[in-house]
Amino acid sequence: MRTPLTTIKGYVSIVLSGETGPLKDQQKYFLQTSDRAIDRLTLLVSDLLDISRLEAGQIQMQLRPIALQEVVTAVSVNFAQQLKAQG
Repeated sequence: MRTPLTTIKGYVSIVLSGETGPLKDQQKYFLQTSDRAIDRLTLLVSDLLDISRLEAGQIQMQLRPIALQEVVTAVSVNFAQQLKAQG
């Protein structure tokens, strides 16, 4: 599943970069929306593969203490960037 997503992502990136010619605003908007959706789908596929490996016993979880403030800050920054990108 990752290979087709990588291919689609590559072509969308090429078109968005303007290498295939100028884009109208609406075309650019649609391609940017598609680009974000491809990123989310790629993360979802990776998560599903990780869950599959966990269930199959191929990898083990390592429980350890974390700095919760760092996690909250990282999540906040990530969501702020996504909100900014969506305009």
